[in-house]
Amino acid sequence: MTPIRVIDTGLRPVRWNVAMTAALRELHRAGRIPDTVRFHRYPPSVHRHICWDIIAERDALGGRLGQIEERIVGGIANGLSRMGLPARFRPRNEVAIDGRKISASRCSFAGPTLMCHGDVLTAAADVHGRPATTEAVSLRALLGRVPADEEVQDLLVAGLSHVLRRPVARVAIDVEEAELAESICADRPRALNNDPPARSYTL
Repeated sequence: MTPIRVIDTGLRPVRWNVAMTAALRELHRAGRIPDTVRFHRYPPSVHRHICWDIIAERDALGGRLGQIEERIVGGIANGLSRMGLPARFRPRNEVAIDGRKISASRCSFAGPTLMCHGDVLTAAADVHGRPATTEAVSLRALLGRVPADEEVQDLLVAGLSHVLRRPVARVAIDVEEAELAESICADRPRALNNDPPARSYTL
């Protein structure tokens, strides 16, 4: 079975991160890249939360959108449980620990491509950098430390691989992905060889 590719684009500006997500979706729809998990972070969230995208073939995951979402979020919960935490999937595409949210995600279809985006709260702040509420909990609050990004990523990847029953392979982003992301970021739609020009995106 073809592995799910795992990439980490690190800490980048919001505009670039949105552009890279759009580039990966565009390239996947064009059949130019395989199913991919991307980890990334935003400047206001250094050491606060880790974000992830999943871009995959919808038919390979099977089922309706709600069923696919439950499988993916279940994979995130499985990964967090490997830290010894009682992480559980709950409706609204969340992972909860003792009734408090630690991860949330949203998914949609773009033709044959499934696009999911989510995050895991690592320290005491929400996705906007505000103090976490009593409805949310962070890994730091649960573990008494802020785990390294690599540790969290490895566990999330292991959980997704287990639930989706797919092997994984860590790689770097390629030149075409980087160039398309830069083009979208600069509002310069560019063609994928003989394919129609990439759509414009509002960032």
